[in-house]
Amino acid sequence: MDHLTYIIASYGLAVAMVAAYGITAWARMGRARRQLTAIDPRGRDRT
Repeated sequence: MDHLTYIIASYGLAVAMVAAYGITAWARMGRARRQLTAIDPRGRDRT
């Protein structure tokens, strides 16, 4: 494996990790909003 292959793989892995973190955060926020709505129906109107 030469330098360019390593650099491309490293950047690809970094982008994949950031994307996975963003998708996970988005999913967790949706779950939290649904839980808030179940606890306090007014919570959905104040977003």
